[in-house]
Amino acid sequence: MPRKSFRQAAESRVVTNTHRINQGFMPDLSSAGGGDFYFVDTADPEEGVRKLLALVQERIPKRFGFDRSATSRCCAR
Repeated sequence: MPRKSFRQAAESRVVTNTHRINQGFMPDLSSAGGGDFYFVDTADPEEGVRKLLALVQERIPKRFGFDRSATSRCCAR
């Protein structure tokens, strides 16, 4: 479970969903309005790893135009 959110923007979906999780609620998984929070459903852990790597290494940096080291991940343990 995430303990801290290091984002500053209060309207950030990362921030609001971190607070929801810490309060015992499910995160808002809707994709309405785009933003900075993405939920990726997978059939099994191996598929999850493949999708996560593709997102972090390719899709997110390409979409937002920054280095992949600048991305944050929130993953269930």
